[in-house]
Amino acid sequence: MFTAAHFVSSSSISSVTTSNILSDFVIPLTNINWTLSSQDLIFANLTARVPGDLLSDLMMNGLIDDPYIDRNFLTQQKVWTGEAWKEPGNNFSGVDDDNNDDDNSKKKGKHYQRKRTWVYSTMFDIPEHNSNEMSWKLIFEGIKMGAEIYINSRKVGQVVDQFLRYDFEIGKDILGRGVLDDRNIRRHNLTVSFNPSIRVNGRFSGE
Repeated sequence: MFTAAHFVSSSSISSVTTSNILSDFVIPLTNINWTLSSQDLIFANLTARVPGDLLSDLMMNGLIDDPYIDRNFLTQQKVWTGEAWKEPGNNFSGVDDDNNDDDNSKKKGKHYQRKRTWVYSTMFDIPEHNSNEMSWKLIFEGIKMGAEIYINSRKVGQVVDQFLRYDFEIGKDILGRGVLDDRNIRRHNLTVSFNPSIRVNGRFSGE
């Protein structure tokens, strides 16, 4: 789940807040073209919305019905978890706070996590002179925990708490991996991978 995301130059980065961004160059990363895919590629290049969440996007793409109606959340969860619902105590795989699988996790008070990894992706452009002359940060005002962040296939960070604001320094080595076109504009790929194996210190992990 995302709320807001920005890519900003850092000349005035100390003044960047949720409600007021003071910077030489700001690239909003919400309300632009995002796609959604499962890492196992059973589902690929689905339309996604940021701000948004996984279940709303799956419903928008016609893959599930409204999860708040009847038993849809239980009967259709194989789409987003990769496995069908099983009653507690019937070897339903759980993950404890140390990230260890345990078939009896329900009895030990451990929480369940989904198996399927979901990846949100988008593209954004930066004029080449801006890439070279400025320092940059990627800022997430709100993002569900248990996610890894990549720019141009390079991991730049990880989030484990949905109640924190995250920002990541993006160096010229990463920006230099973007594709430069004949307009002297470099295109960059941003992916957010919601990985169920990330340790989130006992918090619920999901999109």
